[in-house]
Amino acid sequence: MAGTFKTDKKPAPEILFDLLPEDDLSLKEADLLQFVNHGQLQKQVDIPGVDGRVYKVEMALLWDDDHIDVLRRTSAYANDPLLRVKLMRRLKLHKAIQTIGQVDYTNKEDPAAQRQLWTLLARLSDSQMEYLDSQYVRLELERNMSFIQAIKALSGQLDDTAPRDLKPRETKTEQQAEEHVQHFEQVAAARKVQTESLATVIEEKTGIVEQPVEGAPRVGSPKQSLGTNG
Repeated sequence: MAGTFKTDKKPAPEILFDLLPEDDLSLKEADLLQFVNHGQLQKQVDIPGVDGRVYKVEMALLWDDDHIDVLRRTSAYANDPLLRVKLMRRLKLHKAIQTIGQVDYTNKEDPAAQRQLWTLLARLSDSQMEYLDSQYVRLELERNMSFIQAIKALSGQLDDTAPRDLKPRETKTEQQAEEHVQHFEQVAAARKVQTESLATVIEEKTGIVEQPVEGAPRVGSPKQSLGTNG
């Protein structure tokens, strides 16, 4: 056809789940960094040493990929739950600790720094590890509380924008239910009175006593013999 020509369209590159260092760098340069940092809180905590010195340790919450990596690395120890919990805690803190004092451990490509941090975590006592882990849990709670407060604020805004007659409608529905119950009770009482009146009429006309069973009228035995000759 005149005026057109064919072009070989290249397929769009597939977006992989594995993130590259370039992806993190582009994210840091974007305006969404503070949005990410709000969810992945990073804060400096004070860790007491044996000699009374207080160490400034900067910790950051793990990403989902980090949690998956910790589970994958410890899957071989699934038969020993106690050992696996200890290893998972050590790996988590190894990923969470960013700096200790002036020493920077953020560069994962620096094997000497990473090995030093791992050696430090391997030599800490259980009480020190528990204290470090509690500081990490505290960061998680701070992050979670901030979002809980945001959700409560959003719920309050939704309540303010809700229709004003919403509550009266609920009250009206409850009133209608009570009215229905009262109506059923009145109908049952009227049926009872009607049944008793009918039993009295039958007794006067035929001499047969009405014997109600469980609220239902039923003809019973005669009040007196209908005849003397059988």
